Amino acid sequence: MDTELIPFLIAALISLGFLGYIFYGFYLLFSGSVNAGKDKLMLYYMTSVSGSLKDHYGKYLDNRFAYYDKLPDAQKIKFLVRLRKFISEKTFAGKDELVVTEEMKILVAASAIQLTFGLDNFVLSRFHTILLFPASFYNRRNDAWHMGETNPQGIIVLSWKDLQEGFNRKDDTYNVGLHEMAHALQLQFLLKDDYDYFFGNYFAKWSHLAESEFQNLQDERESFFREYAGVNRMEFFAVSVEYFFEASEQFKSRLPQMYYHLCILLRQDPLHTDASVKEVIRKSQDELKMEIQGIVPVLTTETSFGAVLRNYAILFFVFSALTIQGFNSAPSLLYVSLSGGVLFAIQLLFKLNRIVLYENYLAVRSVFGRMKRIYELDAVVSFEFSDKGSRLKTILAQNGKIFIRNHHYFADEETLDLLKMKLKEKNVLVR
Repeated sequence: MDTELIPFLIAALISLGFLGYIFYGFYLLFSGSVNAGKDKLMLYYMTSVSGSLKDHYGKYLDNRFAYYDKLPDAQKIKFLVRLRKFISEKTFAGKDELVVTEEMKILVAASAIQLTFGLDNFVLSRFHTILLFPASFYNRRNDAWHMGETNPQGIIVLSWKDLQEGFNRKDDTYNVGLHEMAHALQLQFLLKDDYDYFFGNYFAKWSHLAESEFQNLQDERESFFREYAGVNRMEFFAVSVEYFFEASEQFKSRLPQMYYHLCILLRQDPLHTDASVKEVIRKSQDELKMEIQGIVPVLTTETSFGAVLRNYAILFFVFSALTIQGFNSAPSLLYVSLSGGVLFAIQLLFKLNRIVLYENYLAVRSVFGRMKRIYELDAVVSFEFSDKGSRLKTILAQNGKIFIRNHHYFADEETLDLLKMKLKEKNVLVR
């Protein structure tokens, strides 16, 4: 390659980077309007088909499916639209001479839609086949009778008799339909197969906060849940879902934090008629800055000068190579090297952040003392520290959306380990 072309290639790459930022800015500017337009179109569509949906599907749910009955009319239409899509993407088959009827398909699908009603990705696409037995069925693998099974290969097996009883008895905390759909939802995430993005990111936080209740069951201590929830973490989540929908008030009273975060995880609250979640209102950055004024930090990370020197050594090597090449054959490359070197040196300077831990907050502070970002600890899904000790990845959740922010720092290993330990003591998920 002609060395004289190198400066132009570098300039082109920089230009493309700036164009990318510009297009991203336009996306942020207009995405709200586009989403609002999509919502209006969907509402118009749902309203136009509501009559046929209610005639075809609603008659099987009215006064029979308590979750559906309490929904406002607009939410009922959404429920039926989703139900129709779920049925259209599944194969239903009867076992032991059971003939699968439209009613059976609708009640099976309603179990899934109830569970995933708050999620964007609701179809459970990995699970393509629903097998229905007349009643409980025998499984040779573990020599036991089952009411339901969820196979990672994409098959959900249900007892029709027990499925009906699960919805006829609305508050006994036993619901085989919800139980197996909860297995399907969790498996789809664990297998990383077309899972709901919000659910996938938030599940770790819910599991972390629910761990003490799971350990109660494991250690045979008193628990709000029935003993079967302690078999393993898969059963624990499925049983939690049954209690969430069928013993909502007791669940919230006994385990308020676990209940609240399950509401956030599934993006719905069964105690509200429209299933909406009333999230905690978070403070703005300005409010948080006022909040921490005068508060003594619990810990401030020390800068690792070894890590700083390594980064500047790499910069110096690249800068020197380009400069020498510029003197030898391409003078324009010399100017690119000088300007690029200065810019990257300034960038590294601005990466000299320190992480400051307060009683209820974590802040990222610049080398000049400015607070770049403050996080309420209970609002954070997780903190992830890179192995090299130079990047903090923070996952946040608000209003059904996941936000990921990255911060660079150069912290020494000792204070970084102490920071992680103190965060864990505060029951914050650290990865």
